[in-house]
Amino acid sequence: MKRFALAATAALGLTALATPARAASWTVDYTGWWENDGGGAISGTISADDAAAQDGIISLDELTSWAWDWSGNSAASAFSFSSDDPAAEIQIVDPTLDNGFYINGTPNQPLLADDLDQGVFAADEFSLDLEFLFVDNFETGEFSEGLSQGAVSVAEVDTDAESVPEPAMILGLFALTGAGATTLRRQQQDV
Repeated sequence: MKRFALAATAALGLTALATPARAASWTVDYTGWWENDGGGAISGTISADDAAAQDGIISLDELTSWAWDWSGNSAASAFSFSSDDPAAEIQIVDPTLDNGFYINGTPNQPLLADDLDQGVFAADEFSLDLEFLFVDNFETGEFSEGLSQGAVSVAEVDTDAESVPEPAMILGLFALTGAGATTLRRQQQDV
């Protein structure tokens, strides 16, 4: 019976190691900026665990990484920043709301009743408010706002982008370590 339990533990450990979580990425584009500012667009990439995508919404706390590019216009010069920047942060105006991005073909529009796209992404002197669609460069004082006749699109890039560790994998390692230690102890007792 002990050998069966040991074999089952080892099998579960190997199964957990063989099925890591998958990260996925989506491109996000906000186009059609106010014409009196000379147009402009925000484009970027968001990444999250595949499991987070199952409900069709990537909430801001589910993001594993993000990157944004502002194309620039006559009101605010172009800039780029990402979650890799040391001062990068997401500010949530109302943390009681489920803020994020519609994905996988679900329509995504600004100023939704349920306040999706509400997050403010910031790093050092740059800030993008994706609910009210404000672009700020605090260092230069430049500011641009809004979509006139614009559109927002979100498209999946690659569901098999990379493997990311998950709790099951860690438990699998512990199970294999325990099984190995038990086997070693039995061998030493038999000698």
